[in-house]
Amino acid sequence: MKRGVAAGVLSGVFWGIVFLIPAVLHEFSPFIIVVIRYSFYGILCFGAIFFVRSLSGRKAYAQFSNLDGKQRLVMVKLVFFGNIFYYLAVTGAVQLIGIAAVSLIEGLVPVMAVLFGRSPGVSLKRLSYPLILIILGLIAINTDLFTALPDKTLADKAIGVLLAFLALFSWSYYAIVNARSLQLYSNFTPSEWSSLFGAVTGIFAAIIGAAAFLLLGGNIPSKFIQGDLSLLLTMTAVLAIFPSFMGTICWNAASKKLPVSLSGQMIVFETIFALIYGFIYYARFPRLLETAAIVLMAAGVVWSIRLHRRY
Repeated sequence: MKRGVAAGVLSGVFWGIVFLIPAVLHEFSPFIIVVIRYSFYGILCFGAIFFVRSLSGRKAYAQFSNLDGKQRLVMVKLVFFGNIFYYLAVTGAVQLIGIAAVSLIEGLVPVMAVLFGRSPGVSLKRLSYPLILIILGLIAINTDLFTALPDKTLADKAIGVLLAFLALFSWSYYAIVNARSLQLYSNFTPSEWSSLFGAVTGIFAAIIGAAAFLLLGGNIPSKFIQGDLSLLLTMTAVLAIFPSFMGTICWNAASKKLPVSLSGQMIVFETIFALIYGFIYYARFPRLLETAAIVLMAAGVVWSIRLHRRY
């Protein structure tokens, strides 16, 4: 239990970065960021697969052949909803309404996970109290943030919020299905499942990028890339190594050791660290409501963990 919780918190440390980088790369389109990030991620995971072979003597693609038809379909769905579509939506939302607003909307994932991924022995009534704290924290931060964005147009806010909620539903689906898949497919370790997941993601990203390049006749619109290419490559490499590669391994380890409803709530730490990174990036301290929100959300997660120890 403790190792699962620790892995969940560490995944939050890594995943909080995904909200920071789109702000840093605000001059680049979400499409370019997603394609390069996940292409790098795929290369890393293919490397991991070959490294596993060197340690165990297995064929490099043995893990792929171990997937049956149903598992392959699940993998494709997870790649699309958990990576490609999710991060397109998040990146667009961050560039429109900022780090904190988007990260707090994504903070609703624990509520979604509890409502739709609750373990049979876990009473919703018992979980209602920590959930109330989390919801109060979300209300506090959203009240603060949406009244503190005078420079944003109504259209920007509406589109940004829509994208953030699309990302929320996409990530909630991924969190629940991935956790159940890890517990169901016991023939894969968390690191093996992560490597497969990343390799398939890399293939998707390469295909999407190549298709877009061909459709555009080999020309990339200037509006897609307007900033420093070295910064783009550096930041997308950071995304590939830490949130994608390391974060996914930690998350899969947590998902394998924790109930689905609890592993879903661990995503709150992604929100907390995203807020911290945002405050550092913008060089300011959190306002009163922001501080209250972080305290309420953290308290809700800790309380939930204590309740889950009974099951």
